[in-house]
Formats: sequence, C-alpha cells, structure tokens
Amino acid sequence: MLKQILLIWLYFSALPLFGQSLIDIKYYSVQDGLSQKNIQNFIQDDNGYIWMATWNGLERFDGYSFTNYKTYPESDVRITNHRFTNIEKSSLNNIWCQTYDKHCYLFNTRTCQYEDPFLFNKGVINSVEKLYVLRKGITWAVGVQNELFRLDENRFPATESVQLYTGKIENNIGDSIYIVMQDKDGDEWILTNKGATIVGKKSMANLMPFKFMVENADDIYLATSKGFFARYDYQSQNVVPCVPNEPMSEIIGLKSLSDHKIAILQRKEIRFYNPKTGKFTLYKMPVEISPDIYQDRKGIFWLLGVTGGVIRLDCTTEDIILLSYPKLKEVPFTKPCTFIHEDEYGCIWVNPVEGELYFYDPMTRSLEQAYVYEKGVRVPISFQAFSYFIDHHKNLWYTTPGSELGYLSFHQSGLDYIINRHKESARSLMEDHRKRVWIGWKRNHKTQPGNICLYDSLGQWIGNISQKGKIVADQSVSFNADVYCIYEDKDHNIWMGTREDGLFLFRFQGEDNYQVTCYLPDKDNPYSISSKSIFSILQDSSGRIWIGTFGGGINLVESASAGGDLRFVHYGNILNNYPIHVCEKVRCLYEVADGVILIGTTGGLLSCSTDFSRPEEIRFFHNVCDERYSSLSNNDILDITQTKGGKLLVTTLSGGINILDDGSSLSERLNFKHYNATNDRLPDLSLSSIEDQEGNIWIVSENKISKFDAGLNLLEEYKDQIQMAETRPVLLSSGKLLLGSLYGALCIIPDELHKSDFVPPIVFSHLDIYQNNTSRR
Repeated sequence: MLKQILLIWLYFSALPLFGQSLIDIKYYSVQDGLSQKNIQNFIQDDNGYIWMATWNGLERFDGYSFTNYKTYPESDVRITNHRFTNIEKSSLNNIWCQTYDKHCYLFNTRTCQYEDPFLFNKGVINSVEKLYVLRKGITWAVGVQNELFRLDENRFPATESVQLYTGKIENNIGDSIYIVMQDKDGDEWILTNKGATIVGKKSMANLMPFKFMVENADDIYLATSKGFFARYDYQSQNVVPCVPNEPMSEIIGLKSLSDHKIAILQRKEIRFYNPKTGKFTLYKMPVEISPDIYQDRKGIFWLLGVTGGVIRLDCTTEDIILLSYPKLKEVPFTKPCTFIHEDEYGCIWVNPVEGELYFYDPMTRSLEQAYVYEKGVRVPISFQAFSYFIDHHKNLWYTTPGSELGYLSFHQSGLDYIINRHKESARSLMEDHRKRVWIGWKRNHKTQPGNICLYDSLGQWIGNISQKGKIVADQSVSFNADVYCIYEDKDHNIWMGTREDGLFLFRFQGEDNYQVTCYLPDKDNPYSISSKSIFSILQDSSGRIWIGTFGGGINLVESASAGGDLRFVHYGNILNNYPIHVCEKVRCLYEVADGVILIGTTGGLLSCSTDFSRPEEIRFFHNVCDERYSSLSNNDILDITQTKGGKLLVTTLSGGINILDDGSSLSERLNFKHYNATNDRLPDLSLSSIEDQEGNIWIVSENKISKFDAGLNLLEEYKDQIQMAETRPVLLSSGKLLLGSLYGALCIIPDELHKSDFVPPIVFSHLDIYQNNTSRR
C-alpha cells in the first residue's frame, strides 16, 4: 500500500495574496453584565441559551444580557459553595452543576430553581467527582471515594431516584470506573477494571477490563488498553474477538465513523476496521497522536500530535500530511485546550499543542494563522482558550487568559481578499488572456507610489508593473499613477486610463514584454486626447477603441500612423454631434448585444450605434432624469451591465438601479423600471452590478453585496466588514467574481458563498405586565 507522508511547514508570506474566510471576535467581561470573570466551562441548552459555570454560580446569556442564578438564605435548597467547577446539560434540558466542594446540584431550567437529588435519599452523601449524562433523564455520578450513583430525573423527588451501586456484590463493579455509556437500546454500560456491568436487558459474563466502547448502526465494539478489540454478540451475551493480521499494541481510543467503520487509535498508528469484510487497514502516523480523531464532511481525518503537529489523513488517496506551525515562544502556566473544528462553511480550524488558532488552506495544503482585518490591514490573532464549546451555529465560545468570555464567529469561505502592502483600495481590475489578474491600486495620498500588480489565477502575486512595461518581482517597483481602468484588446495590448496622468498603451511584444506609450492632451495637436483623466476604455464589436474621459467626453481612437502615434477623435475636432456641454465627464462605456454603445456620464445616459462609416456621422441619443416617472432616477451614471437575458442595468449615483427590459436603446425616451430604497429592493447607494455564470445578478453597494436571481428577486445579502469602491466588477474565467473594495480586491466564489441554514429557536422567556405605571414579571 502506498502511503505518502508530506511535511509542510506553515509559511507566512509577505506578499499579497488571496486570504481565507474572515472571523469575528467579540469579548464579554463584567463590564458587559457578566457577574463573575472566572468561567470554568459552557453548555448550550435546547432553547439556545448559553450557560456558564462561574465562581459566582450559574450564568445564562441570551444573546443580549447575562442573568445570574445562585441560592440565598431564603432559598429552598442552599448551595454551600457557589464556585462552580463544571456544568452538564441533562437529556431533559436541565443543568447538572458541580461545585468546588465536590457537591452536585440540578438546576431546573423551567422553574429556575436548584434541586439537591441527594436530599431526597437518606443514607447517601452528596459528594461527586464526575458525571456521565445519558439519555432518558439518566445520569451516573462517580463519588470522591469511587462510589457510583445512578440518578433518575424522572423520579425526583422520590427516594428511589438515586441508587448506590458501588459495593453491591451482584453488580460486580470495580474500583476504577473507565466510562459509563448508553447504547441505542437504552441499556447502560459501566466499564471498569473488573469488567463491564450492564444495567438493562443485556448481560455479559466476560470480565476483561474493557476501557473503550463505541457503537455503529448494527453492533457494539469494545477494546482494552492492552490491544484486545472485540464485538459484542447479542445471542451469546459475550464478546467475539476481532483479530488483525498484525497484533495491536496499546489502544488509546475508539471512534465510530460515518461509514460505520471503527477507528482504532494507537500511539503512532490508526487501524480502520470494516465490519462488513472483517478486515483492518493500517496507517502509520509520523508522530505520536492524541487519543481522538476528527472526520470532516468530506471524509478527511484530522489528528493532533501529542507534542506538536497536525495530521491530515486522506484514505481515498492514502496521503498522510504532517502540518507544522510556529510554536508559542512562551507556554502559559495553565495549559490551554486543543481542538479541531469544522465551521458551517467547511473550513477546518485547529488549535494545536503550543500553537495559535490556524485554518487549513486547501490551495497551499498548509496551515495559516487566523487573522482579522483592521482598517484593511490583516492582523494575526493571538488565541489561547482554557475552556471552549461549539454552539448550535458552529461558532466558538471560549475563556481567555485575561478571564474574559470570547465569542468567535466564522464567515463564508467564499469571500477572499487580495490586499497590497500600502493598504490601498482596488480601483481597477482586469483579467487578461492568460488568466492573470491586473489590479490598479489607488493611492491614499500623493506621497505613496501608485502600483499596478499582477497576480496568477490562484491570487499569488507575480510582480509589479513598471512604467517601462516590465513585470518585475519587486514590490518596491511603482507605476506612480492612480490607474482607474485597465483593458486588454483583441491583440493583447493593454490600455490603462489614469486619474490625472493620461492614457497608457502597453503594446504587446510577446510574453511579459510591452512597449509603453503615454498619451496626454496637447493644445498644439487637435487630434491629441481630450483629457488626462480616463475612467473607461472599450473595444467594440467592430474593433474600434473608445476612451471615456472625465472632462473631455469620449474619444474614438483611429488607426496609428506610421510613426506610431494615435489619432483621437472627439468634440474638439470632428465629433461635432457629441453633447460636450452636459456630458463632458464620462464614467463608463458599455456595448449592448445589438451593437449599441452606451455612455454613462455625470449628465445622463448617451447611446449611439456602431454602424457608421465616419465619426462625424454618429448620432447620440441622450436620456436624463426628467418629469417622466420612467425616466432615469439620477443623471450621474456609475455603471452599466447587460445580462445574458437582455436585461439592461444602469446604476446611478444615489438613485439605485434602473432596469431596461426590452426595446432599442437608441431613443431619448427610454422607459426604465426603478429598484431603490422606496420599494425595499435595493439601497440607493448602489455602485455597480455584474452577472455570474449561473445567471444570478450581484449588486454592489457601499456597505453590502446583494445577490438576485434573473428576475431580480433577492436571494441573499452580505454585509460583514464590507466597504466597497466605485470599481467595475470582473467575472473571472474561473467563475469567481472580483470586486473593488476600500480594503483591497474582494473575490467571491458564488458556488461556495451561501447563507447559514441555521434557524434560531423562538423561546418564551418571560412576560412583563405593566399596570398603573409599574411592571411585574
């Protein structure tokens, strides 16, 4: 059997690249209403409430406020020590509480009162070391002297609600209790150093000291720590050995898997037992492992090393990968807990031995330290948890070294960022014919270098673009201009429009070599470009290049002369019909399916046909916001998009989206449907729109992204830490969407981005009655 073991070191790159899903962290302390800072552990009840064991009794959090529960001199049950060490949820949705002085109490979540189960049973002492909570209201308690109590919530407060089992000859219970479990038939198993005792219909004469027990759909399996593994036989009421080809050494754990196989954990080996074939499959581990194994929803197994390392085991490919990470420089005096967790979006998170919180990046097949964004800057988080639990939403609650309550929520893995080191916004985006992504970064101030960066299809940085047209793998190389639009024509030439530095043409010379020419207005040349500010570039279906300038209207590029210079046709030479007096500032250009050029300006929407022989013959149709309800909602046009179904979306500044469903756009009385805040369909501050490969329409607003179906019915909204820019979105050949934001380029994977399917419960918590200016609860 081929087993490939790969050692992959955690790599922190200084280069900008796609990030993984973001996380949010919120902290709660006594300033937020928590009655006491020392939290020992957590649970979540069936109603969704979070309960905490504190040094001041029991604490409940309902998502808004904290409520403390303890006893007082007038209480029916007095708790002598409110320093709680552990709480467990019973199967009847009540809460078992253990105290520092080894007492055990049951908190009734319906009456909000404590009960002492031992109070009803004379002759037994309330002194408990450990609890095993089972189904059907049954709980087993191990006393400080290893006595064993069976507690039945259904019988409280009857005297038989607590039964003492230790010392009864007929029960044959040993003095070392390994585990108490309940099988699917409701029978209760007690595994001890003197064999297994079963409370129920089953029995077993075998006195082997079984330490581990699991159950799959059909059978029960047991194992000793010395390497004996067996199946319980229902007919003979005994065990049948399951013997591998190679003898097993010490067993440290058993796990029942989703495919009904049994995982047998040893110190440096894992065996998978197939009940159908009776065969074992052996995998040798590269390091000594902890006694637990996690199987994610894709069937991949994850394990933690005892002294470090995270193991990823793919049984399909038989790959065993040891993932390493930088260990903490200083290990806390109190040992933090470790865990492996898969969030609801399928991302694997790991808190390993002497490590921080990491997530697994399937692209690089490595661990990356968890981080958050602060004002667009990626900041790695320092994470140490001394107790934790996963709630119904698959988010994480934990206690911090500073005695705070931490809440960590996970975002969709379908949201990624590309950022650059100067914390700039992504103002222009383009994917070239080689599937490389070009990003023009807008400077925050003039002292910064304006950069154009190139990335591969995975988001890995390739290099910066120099003013000489070279792609240089040096982040200090700058272009020294704010590039507002990037366009690749059919001959693979790259056109770049800047905010105030003119038009740049990168003539393709082969591979990564371009010849660069800059075009600026020249008062002595009437056919020079009409403005140094260029916001949009387009090549139409006839091969003509259109330039939209912000101050000089449109420019139509004519064929280059022998000297290599371009002629720009505009209002200042022969483009006499262009309404320069109201449409001098062009924001966007778009060609619709019927060969019509649409020009979005700050003075309305222009349209013209591409069917002309001379530029001076072009007729421009002008649509503005007028008294007609179906006219444009606003004259300032930010973006234009047409869907595959022919729907035309015109985004206006502070006016939402204007929709043109049918008819020719060569008219000065176009009839639009409006989608804005008045009909609760879209925010007025929409910036752009784009259609994905599945025909869904994505609307980009200043602080959220909305997903619609083809009929513009709202499907989902995403608002988490989003601040978008006036950048034209790009549909990449991979199907991803690339959007410009103030914090970088936001990459969306539509297939992976989905809303949570978690449905929070509706709980009736209390009733307030107001009468005569007073309230009563």
